[in-house]
Amino acid sequence: MIFFVVRVIRISLCRKIIYSSDILPSQRNFFCTLRYNCTLIAYTKLVRRNFLLRIKYFWTFQSRNHDTSVIISIETSPRGIKMSKISVSTVLITFALLVSAAGTVVESASSDNTETPADQPKTPYTKIAEIPCGMEPKQVIFSPDNNYIYIPLMEEKGFQIYNIEKKNLITCTDPLEITNEKYFVEGIFVNRNSTKRFLISQLTKAVFVEYDVADPANPKYLRAVPTGGSWPKVLAYSPSLDCVAVSNWTSNSVSIIDYESGKVIKRIKGIKVPRGLAFTSDGKYLLIASYEGGTISRINTATWTTDKTIQRGKAAMRHIVLHPDGKRCYVSNMMHAEIYEIDLQQFKIVHVFKAQDKPNTIDLTRSGKFLFVSNRGPNNPQGYTKRSLKKGSIQVFDTEQRKLIGVIPGGTQPTGLDVSNDDKYLAFSNFQDNSIELYDIQGLTGK
Repeated sequence: MIFFVVRVIRISLCRKIIYSSDILPSQRNFFCTLRYNCTLIAYTKLVRRNFLLRIKYFWTFQSRNHDTSVIISIETSPRGIKMSKISVSTVLITFALLVSAAGTVVESASSDNTETPADQPKTPYTKIAEIPCGMEPKQVIFSPDNNYIYIPLMEEKGFQIYNIEKKNLITCTDPLEITNEKYFVEGIFVNRNSTKRFLISQLTKAVFVEYDVADPANPKYLRAVPTGGSWPKVLAYSPSLDCVAVSNWTSNSVSIIDYESGKVIKRIKGIKVPRGLAFTSDGKYLLIASYEGGTISRINTATWTTDKTIQRGKAAMRHIVLHPDGKRCYVSNMMHAEIYEIDLQQFKIVHVFKAQDKPNTIDLTRSGKFLFVSNRGPNNPQGYTKRSLKKGSIQVFDTEQRKLIGVIPGGTQPTGLDVSNDDKYLAFSNFQDNSIELYDIQGLTGK
């Protein structure tokens, strides 16, 4: 008669980066992102023979399906044990014990003193934390000092601020009727005349709200500025023109607002569902992405008229970022799963990066060498507002070599994305998981 006795000797929760020969080099980036591993040592007893069975469970992410899986390393003594007879039963029992002991840890400690051995390459990106937040986080924006992440919320009033050092969330709402609302969408930080400001768009009141952020942890409400359109989304500021551009989603217009007075000085009409905006560094042009019109327009700011247009059939142009060299920009096309590199002088597409499902927010490192793309993932067959059946991802492209160099697993509908101003961190929001994720990317950027 054969029977099994499982006796737990040790359960340990370790914070260290682990490399295993069982992991392909292409998977090591994801293997090292979750910095917790659990080790459980158990004894099994077989009639007339004693065996020592060591089973190590390593939690990791798979690069293809983004689901959590378990890697098992087994050692036996004094003789080999057939998997079908002993270890399968043991694995099931010890796995239950392991899950109970480990719990649902979602944030790794940043005070890890374990160093990566010199002969091992530094991980390009390492997951620091996954932070539960308010409902439907639409965007993430690093503060200029890189110590805070601002999080506009669609389904809760106001917005939130995550303190990276203290690891806590602050919810910001004002007792004023115009700001104590849901549906905050996009935000930007503005340094103007030695003042520090934060502007955030709010859909239902058709305003953007201005805050004094001299202390980023304690924003002070200043004013709500009407945009002159309906459902304002993306904001862009031009220091040389001292004006703010606002894309009005449902009124098919872009408003140009004088910063000092808060007055609308120009409405650019006829842009079908405008979204992404960017001023060129010299202020000569405003770039506008049309979500339903499939166009990218270059507006001459001297006359506020269209100078040139790029057209793609049935495209959904969403987001625009400028390269630091001022000579090119990048635009995401959600419909065709493409990212366009555009020569700004000739105003034509010079390269197409192939993205995954539904690319939306994009960002560059300060050098412009690396491009991060948030891919929302495929829509639910019952409608895009329904919970997605497949998780999304973050792609990393080398813009100099024009090739994909990595993929970071995301949650359900990754949407907002931002790279810190010092190129040390990447943050993105999981829209339908009500969470944001924070990554250390210094292994990639060399900071």
